[in-house]
Amino acid sequence: MKKSTANHMHRKRRKNNLTWLFALLGILVLFLGTILAFLIFSELSSKSAETVQEVSAVNVEKDIPETDMGDLIYHEPAAENIVMQGGFGYVNNELLVTLDSSDSLSALKDYVRTIGGEVVGEIPVTADYQILLPDTHTQEELDQMIEQLKALPYVRRSSLNYAFELENDAISGSSAYYPNDKKWDDWSGNSGNNWNMKAIDAPGAWVYRDQMQPVNVGVIDSIFYPYHEDLKDVFQEMPLGNASAMKNQGLDTQKANWSEKGHATHVSGTIGAEFDNKKGICGVASNAKLYGVDWSDSPLYRIIDGKKPIFGDGSNMYCMKIAMLYLVIEKQCQVINISQSAFGVEVRCNASKNNDDAINAINKFNEEFA
Repeated sequence: MKKSTANHMHRKRRKNNLTWLFALLGILVLFLGTILAFLIFSELSSKSAETVQEVSAVNVEKDIPETDMGDLIYHEPAAENIVMQGGFGYVNNELLVTLDSSDSLSALKDYVRTIGGEVVGEIPVTADYQILLPDTHTQEELDQMIEQLKALPYVRRSSLNYAFELENDAISGSSAYYPNDKKWDDWSGNSGNNWNMKAIDAPGAWVYRDQMQPVNVGVIDSIFYPYHEDLKDVFQEMPLGNASAMKNQGLDTQKANWSEKGHATHVSGTIGAEFDNKKGICGVASNAKLYGVDWSDSPLYRIIDGKKPIFGDGSNMYCMKIAMLYLVIEKQCQVINISQSAFGVEVRCNASKNNDDAINAINKFNEEFA
């Protein structure tokens, strides 16, 4: 009886030992399998990443092709042919020509061959061409050639190929000038009142403000307020038609007591508000001389009685002629700003729907001001 019990206990311990042995073996196998699976996965991931990088590199190469200038052709002038005088100069063996049409290119080439030159650059869409001459010339000699080119019936204009010397810091944008006008707030961020000046890098241009020549700028708009603190010394005279318009609205033309500023005043300030006066803002052009024409509420649009205006707010074609002639001929303005649609929405819409009257009005306008 005792022997049987002992045998039974021995078999039970042996069974327990085998159970633990198999459990340990199972844990070991599971551990080794986990390590093996991890190594295999890592290898596959590495290869996958390499494949992705290779594909990505191929895609980038495909997505960023070589720059294509299309029909544009540019000839780089040789450094020894650039004549500089105080940061400004010209290329002494080149001329620039604009034709009435790219169809006249063959005629230009025939002429250029007679003086030993050739067309080496072109912008067909605007009929602009770069001419290389066989020899170098003085500016006076080039000016004579320019006049001869201008005399050709198919040449619209011709000029020297001007050259400009830029400082390295100006190119990189590290050189800038910031005016002290009080409403210009933050020049470091992308917001604020002066975001538009930063967008066009006006501070980079203002570095050269002392080299900028005076420019006469004409503004055709609604009623002006020429007494504004930022404009009173910029306007060269009372804008044409403005005094009558002010009187019609009961405004004093002699006293600076008008609180309403208006669109024309805003436009004028954007162009030429006084620079560095610690007031308001400054205009884009630091040396602009402003002349204006008010055609919104003045006798200008009443000059031709009985003719229906083609513009939506009372202005008409003859009024525009007066404004243009006054600013360009009388005041010699090199730049004109017109904050106005050439035609009312109704005229443009009707023309798009093949309305004969609207189309004739637009064609007439194009003939008059081409």
